[in-house]
This record gives sequence, structure tokens and C-alpha cells, in this order.
Amino acid sequence: MPDTTVLVAEDDGDIRDAIAEILTSDGYDVVSAANGREAMDYLQGTSRIPAVILLDLMMPVVDGWECLHMIRSSARCSTVAVVVTTAIGRERRPAGVEAFLRKPFVTDELRVVVRRLSERAAV
Repeated sequence: MPDTTVLVAEDDGDIRDAIAEILTSDGYDVVSAANGREAMDYLQGTSRIPAVILLDLMMPVVDGWECLHMIRSSARCSTVAVVVTTAIGRERRPAGVEAFLRKPFVTDELRVVVRRLSERAAV
């Protein structure tokens, strides 16, 4: 299993916990954030930049759009793989992200995307 960190920025505690449980069982080190501000606080304060960020678009305090902009503007995090997870009706992947998962997504789909992107980050 990969030795990587995944940051899960999701305001729904049940969804956040479920994603964390799935990814932890797959061997990932999971860090959780309830909104974009918490995600950015983690990213700015850690020495261990995650391989993948799962980012919900609709969150309080700082939403996913703003958080994505801050991630892409940050010299430390601009190349981190971002996966948007959202229930809003978008047909295409937003600019600046590597993958798009529409909620509710299938567990295997989550696993495949995170595995692919974390392996890419390890290279």
C-alpha cells in the first residue's frame, strides 16, 4: 500500500468519516477538514504535503472554489493532485483539478482515483 497522505475537505461529517475510513483501510494517512479554511490551515502548517486532496465544492467558511484557487496559488501546494467531490450538477471537471467525483460516488471509483493519483505523486 502507498505511504501517502490524503487530505479530505468535506463539510458533511458522515461523508468525511466514511471517506476517511475507506482510505485508511487502504493504507493511506488521512487528514480531515470540515471546510476550506481548515484545509488551508493544515496545508500552510504542515511539513508533509498530501499526495491527494479530496475537495468538496460546497462548504461553509471557505468553499471549495476559493480553496482550490488558494491551493493553485500556493507555491507549496500548486502541484498537489486535487479531486473535486460534489453533488452539484456539473458535467465536466473544473479547471485545475485532476479528477471529478459526483456524489454519491461508488467506493471503488474513489479508490481507483486516489490510488492512481497517489502513485503518480510518488514518481
